[in-house]
Amino acid sequence: MLVRNVVPLVDTSDGSVPAHRVLAALAKQVVEASFTATCPGHDVYGSVTTWFGSYGDSVACGVDPGDDAWVQEAYRLTCGRLSR
Repeated sequence: MLVRNVVPLVDTSDGSVPAHRVLAALAKQVVEASFTATCPGHDVYGSVTTWFGSYGDSVACGVDPGDDAWVQEAYRLTCGRLSR
């Protein structure tokens, strides 16, 4: 998972809009598998790692990240724990 802090583009210097750190998170689902191939006279053992799917989301610190575990993890890594 890649997590990146994004600076808000809103001018909050006058205090009219509360400033929030915003995080952007990208994720891929990883698949790891071991295998055995039976060849004439011997077996061959190995493993493979690949990925599929692509997920992306953004959320502001201080805002509930929702129910997706990977978004919650990105939130904890960037913003800390959310008080509910």
